[in-house]
Amino acid sequence: MNEAVRIVMSNLEITGGASGLRLLQTGRFSQAEHYYAALGIAALAFLVSWRVMHSPFGLALRAIREDQDAAADVGRTPVPLQAGRARAGGLPDRDRGRSFVHYSAYIHPTGCSPSPPAPPSS
Repeated sequence: MNEAVRIVMSNLEITGGASGLRLLQTGRFSQAEHYYAALGIAALAFLVSWRVMHSPFGLALRAIREDQDAAADVGRTPVPLQAGRARAGGLPDRDRGRSFVHYSAYIHPTGCSPSPPAPPSS
């Protein structure tokens, strides 16, 4: 299913097709702005991680990591907690991806590309 969606999206005009999608920059580019945004995202990810680690949810995750059966015996169901961990674990990656797209002002269909291709000459 993922491959079918990728092929369809790579052939649509609205997504930029196979050459990708350039984003319009509004305002002046500021390297410092992007640096501090990335630093803020890293600090926020650290704080959230520390907070989760010291919460009852984090304690339950550590109990499940050590012994799933023992955690289930004391009332901590492993499956929903592990699903929550997987969802929460993807949030910092999402934010880093958003920051990179904003920095490069370009979305490439095959993933992260450090530099976009040159625009077509007219």
